[in-house]
Amino acid sequence: CSDLVALVYNKPNIWLIFKNEEVLVHVSMLQIESVLQNNFTRINRQVIVNMNHVSEFIFKDGSYWIHLKRGLEYKISEVEKKAVREAFLLYANPNKFNKAYVGSEKHAFSNNGLGLFGSIKGSG
Repeated sequence: CSDLVALVYNKPNIWLIFKNEEVLVHVSMLQIESVLQNNFTRINRQVIVNMNHVSEFIFKDGSYWIHLKRGLEYKISEVEKKAVREAFLLYANPNKFNKAYVGSEKHAFSNNGLGLFGSIKGSG
């Protein structure tokens, strides 16, 4: 479903976050994960995002974060950061991503073509 933006586990339910609504379902994350397309990526234990709806992959406050076009923001777990970065480069509008800052383990990527210097404030 192209309108599905993210899935957020809230034991024992899952919030399906769409472009214009949110729906609460009672199903296991593993059941849902098994039927999702490749453009969906787990970013931590509670959240799976549709990488086609990601606007930024940034480093701030000592952690990596995903920003969604809907205005949502989720922290990426250390375990998942490499896979999320690769998925972002592959699915989040790969023809337009802009590598804005790299150095000292600080990375920021955007698919909006505008750069992210304002988004990495406070990253030290």
